[in-house]
Amino acid sequence: MLEKEPKPTPELSESKVGQLWEGLGTLDWDGYEEFEFDGVSYLILDFPPDHLDEEGEGWFRPSTHIDGIDVYALETLPPEEKKKRVFHEILEAWAQRFSLDQPHDFAIDRERKFWESKK
Repeated sequence: MLEKEPKPTPELSESKVGQLWEGLGTLDWDGYEEFEFDGVSYLILDFPPDHLDEEGEGWFRPSTHIDGIDVYALETLPPEEKKKRVFHEILEAWAQRFSLDQPHDFAIDRERKFWESKK
């Protein structure tokens, strides 16, 4: 019996991560934004503090409103912090889309590399 070769792990280049950050910089952060990254549509939504739970200040889920992903960010975050939270959630969603192990850790690693490259 022939064994299937494992799928290659997709690479998210540093320039692609930079494009994500720059693209998020064009948003108004007024509570409802539509955004596209790497061929996927994202609906970025605020949520109130009384809905804060174990998922923290942000999370993502398959969207029921668009053909894509809903990304939620705590509405009381300052715009720059909200941008960082959404940045993380989109990176994590990207990793999950490709079934990478530990998508949260992948997102943290990509963020770390991105911020180090900015120094």
